Parts: sequence; structure tokens; C-alpha cells
Amino acid sequence: MGRLNDDIMRYEERVLGDLIAIGSDLSSAGGYKRCAELIREEVEGLGYPAEIMPSGGDAPRPNVKVEISGSGPILFASHFDTVPIGPGWTTDPLRLAKSGDKLYGRGSADDKGAVAVLLGTLKSIDRAPRIKNGLTLCFTADEEVGGAMGLGDLINRLNRLPTFAVIADAGSGKVSCGASGIVNGEIIIRGKQGHAGYPHLARNPIQKVPIVLEALAELSARRERMRSALNSPEGQPYRKVWGRLSPTIISGGFKNNVIPPSVTITFDMRLLPEEDMNSAMSELRGTIERLAKAGLADVELASSEGGGNYHTDPSHPLVREFLKVAEAQGCGRGCVGELVGNDGRYTSRKGIPTVGLGVIDDDSNIHGPDEFVRLTTMERITKIFKHFLSKPLD
Repeated sequence: MGRLNDDIMRYEERVLGDLIAIGSDLSSAGGYKRCAELIREEVEGLGYPAEIMPSGGDAPRPNVKVEISGSGPILFASHFDTVPIGPGWTTDPLRLAKSGDKLYGRGSADDKGAVAVLLGTLKSIDRAPRIKNGLTLCFTADEEVGGAMGLGDLINRLNRLPTFAVIADAGSGKVSCGASGIVNGEIIIRGKQGHAGYPHLARNPIQKVPIVLEALAELSARRERMRSALNSPEGQPYRKVWGRLSPTIISGGFKNNVIPPSVTITFDMRLLPEEDMNSAMSELRGTIERLAKAGLADVELASSEGGGNYHTDPSHPLVREFLKVAEAQGCGRGCVGELVGNDGRYTSRKGIPTVGLGVIDDDSNIHGPDEFVRLTTMERITKIFKHFLSKPLD
């Protein structure tokens, strides 16, 4: 596979600039509709049908569905919602800035660059007869807040269930065959509120925080020794994806002379791609319950929610075919597990073999200031997608 036509790359750069100019984080939800309309117009301009399909109630997400006829449809999914802009930018985050091979702007790598790549892939294929298999594209507006009203909803509204899915919201170095799920929640340490001048008449929950943190550190160490069958992305401290648990917020108290009634510890626990969430939750609950039963702290697991981890067999024929195409274009051999989650949870839940490959480089600074995507990365991923779609698959 040689270079792509320069017109394709100019097209992708232009589309990315148009998308970046539309703020589309949760605080500017009106941008969702404008992004969806822009994507629909681009798809229709390329000669394919596109439909905006809102999901949700009071704040619907305008997802875009593209279905092109053929046998055994392949699904590609990406999202156009972003995290908030945040401080620290040296360029205008809502105006594409180009410096050499890099294109800067909020969402450039996560995940508007992938939207542009999928549209560029359609343009490079020219017309439907060049697509050997049926193709479904899903562009969604809910991934950064869980995806339930994005691909989680849209996957149930397709005319045909795909036989294979590619989540274009992933790293660019290697194909991923699974992703870590997440469990987050709150642990409450209870005390007895009182005047700080009379501490003997109160029970200070803050003094129990170190005991609970030590127990969580022990659990975190046990989880850190857990290993997935999938390799980690390059540059990580462990060769295999590992379990993680991190306390992230400690809150409590409201006045300097008042002993508070409680303290809350918020945590983030990452699951292995193939891990059973119920088993992980049982271990966490057991840790907290042992503290309470031993009288070390009046503590309880007050809330928790999560899931989203998934694992796809790397030996599946369609996975192997996709890996072959990706490796021919410079992706590392084999596949890895994502350290974070993505919308593949919704396709995998339907029994669809799911992989991930996107335009995010290790240094793209996603969710941070001066986020960028490389044009050379966009070109490489476009060629992989184009070539895969042009192959007849059993």
C-alpha cells in the first residue's frame, strides 16, 4: 500500500478543522447537534445515506448512523463529544492549529481525528461496490460520559447486527483486543459530629482515614499483582495489563472548629479485560467489612458502579485478518489490552468480536492542553481501514 491521494489527507484535515471549531463537551451540548449535522452532510456529500438518531430523554444525544449494504457488515465506531477544554493551552483549542505534522485542537486525537479518518476512508473507497463487506459507521456523542446514550443505544437500533467491530477510539501503535473496565464509588467513614473544643464528646472520622487508606493500599498491591492474558501497550511498567485501585478524592468537614460527622473516600478501580466484576467487587467489599467488624473504623462501601471491560480472542479469524492488515502498515505485531475503557463494551456485550485502533499516539496529550494528532498517523490508520474494507472476508 503506497501513499494516499493528497486530496484525501487535505479532506481529512479540513473536516477535522470544521469539527474542532464546534465545541462539543457536556457543557456545550448544543455543539453535539452541529457536529452530527456536519457529519451527516459530509457522508451524504460522499454519496452515502446517513441518519441522525437522537437517544436519551431531556438531553438527547444526536448520534449518526451510516449503513451501507453488503454481507456480514463491519462496524466502525468513533465519537465526537470531548472533555472540557481546560486551562493551559498555547493555541486556540477551538481552532485547528498546524505545526509540521501535528494538528492541535480539543478532540483532535480523542476522537474527532478518528471521525475525520473514517470519513476520509469513505472518500478513498469512492463508491459502495468497492466495499466487499457491508459497512456500518456509528458516530456518537456520549463516550466521554460512559457511552450509554451513544453506542450503547445505537447498537440496538441498527438494521443488522455487525459481524465484527472496530472501535476507532484507541491507540495507534497496536491493535487492542480488549479494554480495562472501571469500578468507581465512595467509601464513607462515619463519626460523631461535635465541637472541636470538646473532642472527647465527639468521634472524629478523619483520624480513621489512615487506617482505611492502608487497607486500600494493601488491596491495591494485591490487584497490582494480577495479570491479564493481554499485553500492555508499550511503555508501561508491566508487560501484561494489571489490576489497579486508586483513592482519588478525600472529602469531609465544613468548618475549622467542627468535628465532621463523616469523611468520604472516592476511588477508581480498574478491571482486567477478562476479569469478573462481581469477584472484584466482592474482594473490595470484604476489605471494608473486615475493618468494620474489627472495630477499626465505622466504615461502609456506600456506593459503587462500573463494568465495561471486555476481551476478544486474538485467534478469531476476523481479528487475525485485521491484525495482518494493521501489521503491514507498521502497527506492532499482535494485540494489546487498553488500560482504560472504550465503547467496545457495547459491541462485545452483543457477542461481536471487537478490536480497537485509532489515531491516539502516546504523546497526543488527550484530555490535556495542546492536544494534537499527527497527519502521518491519520494517513496510516486510513490506509489500514481502507485496505481492510476492500478485502472479501468469510
